[in-house]
Amino acid sequence: LQPYFKSRLDSLYEHYTSASTEDGFENPDTLANSLRNSQSLTSLDNLKLWFIRIWPYFHAFYEGIQFIYQLRYLFEFSPFFSPFLQIIRQTVRRLNMHDMMAESKPQQKPSQHFLIRILSALADYAKWAIIIGIFAYKFYEWWQQRSSSAASSTATRSVIPPPPLPLPPTKTMVSSPTKQCHICNRPHVL
Repeated sequence: LQPYFKSRLDSLYEHYTSASTEDGFENPDTLANSLRNSQSLTSLDNLKLWFIRIWPYFHAFYEGIQFIYQLRYLFEFSPFFSPFLQIIRQTVRRLNMHDMMAESKPQQKPSQHFLIRILSALADYAKWAIIIGIFAYKFYEWWQQRSSSAASSTATRSVIPPPPLPLPPTKTMVSSPTKQCHICNRPHVL
């Protein structure tokens, strides 16, 4: 029930603060100030005002306590994962192959016992294998991206093109020496 009530209160706070921004208030404090300055302040408005002011502090306190409990559980300083599990005295434990074997103790052949021990060892080290596998995969992606970016940078590097081929000489015929040059208008000298 606790996560349900927490999510409902979160959505209620979001509803009140989004309504305040739609009404032209930039933050919840301006909404609270306008409600306080209003002449017709009802008990519902007082409750909204109180909720808008208190909820961010309560939310920060709640998340901080949850974080502290999870850190304590992670480093095995506490058997409780959350404060609500501590209230009802319920511990969360991981059930491994040894616990299951101790629970059910049937008569097993030596080959089955050996197989169960191997499967238990694989299950214990599977989380490390997954983490190492993900790290290796990400490293491989990074390596391929680096080599492909180096190849693409050499492909996109500007290569100086060879100089253009010289144009073949055009044949201009000078008909007579007395003619003038068409470019500079001087007489041709032969």
